[in-house]
Amino acid sequence: MYTLAYLGPPGTFSQEAAFNFAKAWSIQCRQLACADFDEIFELVSEGAVDFGIVPIENSLEGSISVNLDLLVSADVQIHNELILGIDHCLLGYDHAVTVTEIISHPQALAQCRETVKRLYPGVTLKAASSTSQAAKEVALANTIGCAALGTRAAGQMYGLRVLKDNMSDNAENQTRFLVISRNDHAITGTDKTSIVVSPQANRPGALHSIIEPFARYGINLTKIESRPSKRFLGEYLFFIDFEGHRQNPLTERILNELTVKTSFLKMLGSYPRQPWRSTAKVVL
Repeated sequence: MYTLAYLGPPGTFSQEAAFNFAKAWSIQCRQLACADFDEIFELVSEGAVDFGIVPIENSLEGSISVNLDLLVSADVQIHNELILGIDHCLLGYDHAVTVTEIISHPQALAQCRETVKRLYPGVTLKAASSTSQAAKEVALANTIGCAALGTRAAGQMYGLRVLKDNMSDNAENQTRFLVISRNDHAITGTDKTSIVVSPQANRPGALHSIIEPFARYGINLTKIESRPSKRFLGEYLFFIDFEGHRQNPLTERILNELTVKTSFLKMLGSYPRQPWRSTAKVVL
């Protein structure tokens, strides 16, 4: 049996994603709840667990920068991706009570910002380490007027009622999760590859020289994003996702060209790609 690490405690969207991944690939997994993303990456890089699952981008709030940075520094590969439809529920004790404080993970609070402002003007917002931890805090506090944004599963787990569902600012709210491991995935025929690169110099056309081979060989880029290198102001890393597997001859040719056009290149992994429209919502 494999071990799969996720952001805990139980009842988070990360656990839902872990459940979906194991079910989709018919993998028997023992789930391990972790305190933060750093712990997940550390366990995977050390070989203490077989897989870790982490959110990498949200359709409303964009990329999870801490996990982009960890992909660069940790000795891990992307093994798979999974798209999860997100249904933020407001969890509390009594519909009749005025909500005065809402607790959740900062990402959840951001994804529900406008809805919260419209329905609960003046409410106090408080950050938690995860959506499930927020539900746990509300349950332990047992304070009238205190509520959490989280999953239905977390509400059931901690004895809270769903005061309101569909709290996201957009009903099509989706989060892309990455499954990380020590190795990436074998070729399936419908694959995606992720790399991170840095241009040789900060000069006009530096980025163009990196993406030009993809256009020349007709390879579709599915994402490109910059992050500070954390060495010098104005120096950036570029995260690039593109269709194809690293073992495809055409992909190998492009990567060979990039090695002489960049000062830094790291292969993050090749893995089966999943359509964005896959939005199954799971209740554990």
